Amino acid sequence: MGLSIGVIGVGKWGQNHVRVLNRLKNERFCDKLVLCDINEERVKRLYKKYDVDKYYTNTDEMLSRENLDGVFIAIPTIYHYNVVIKALDYCNVFVEKPISAKLDEALKIVKKTEKLDRVVAVGHIERFNPIVSELKKYFEKILDSDKIIYIFGQRIGPGPFGGRVDNLGVAHDLMIHDVDIIKYLTNSLPNTVQAFTFKNKSFPYEVDINSFYVYESFTVNLRASWRCDSNLKKRYLFIQTYKSVIEVDYILQTIVIERGLYKHVSTGSYIDILSAYSSKDRVERRLLSGFQSEPLYLEDKHFLECIINNRKPIVDAVEGYIALKCIVKALESSLKNKPITIEWNEI
Repeated sequence: MGLSIGVIGVGKWGQNHVRVLNRLKNERFCDKLVLCDINEERVKRLYKKYDVDKYYTNTDEMLSRENLDGVFIAIPTIYHYNVVIKALDYCNVFVEKPISAKLDEALKIVKKTEKLDRVVAVGHIERFNPIVSELKKYFEKILDSDKIIYIFGQRIGPGPFGGRVDNLGVAHDLMIHDVDIIKYLTNSLPNTVQAFTFKNKSFPYEVDINSFYVYESFTVNLRASWRCDSNLKKRYLFIQTYKSVIEVDYILQTIVIERGLYKHVSTGSYIDILSAYSSKDRVERRLLSGFQSEPLYLEDKHFLECIINNRKPIVDAVEGYIALKCIVKALESSLKNKPITIEWNEI
């Protein structure tokens, strides 16, 4: 296939991309793998560990010297815009979520992507989570005869190591996953949001956020928090339709669907009445994770396939912009302490 692929930023998450791309190289999805990071010791270690052809410590040098087909950008959020805009002049781009730190930056990326006709993907990895794919298929089956009423999502996990601020707050880090998943599942955009945040005195961004989004026919309550012990982690989604309640645990990879009580005629005895209210039509599905279902592998492979076939990624620049705007407007609501109308005229 002959793809030449680069990775800019080989920190904690970038190293995972290198691991996966090394596997994809062995599977003949690309022929050349080049790395770049300002930390030479770190990038050199990965160069020796994996089947990497070359490494750089300067982004401009790598982009100008290598004839790359695509580049993975896994650097702190505040640097996304400058590097993405520069990389688009040379090749197709995969950038980790969020697409950028600011909304105007994201819109400029969208416009340049369209102008140059590049393949641009944004790393909303939950789209490739098997549990989300299963949920999407379920909704495609039922929504002709059912309707979503309410969604609640919660993500809890420890905050950034060492109090790093270059990836912004918990909304950009965690909540952005859920607004993107809801867009994917419902193909709908919110028209209003009201949010409340909590900040620590020692950290400039929010560490806890609770947002209420209003869509045309349903409402959504999302919460994300870094206020927890280092061992505590929860990823949960609750969806109510007219006919069912669906609970998703991303970590345990389970979907539980309840469709109400069984039809039951009570004789009037206490035990019989009790059994009538405890008999539920309940289905539980547990997905098995494995080598071929790792979300990052599926995500990176998808981007390479999009380059090969010149097709739009599942999460393109516009989808990345939409997710970021939902977050920016929630933070604006919190700052102004009032509901904010979200208009979508620009896209």
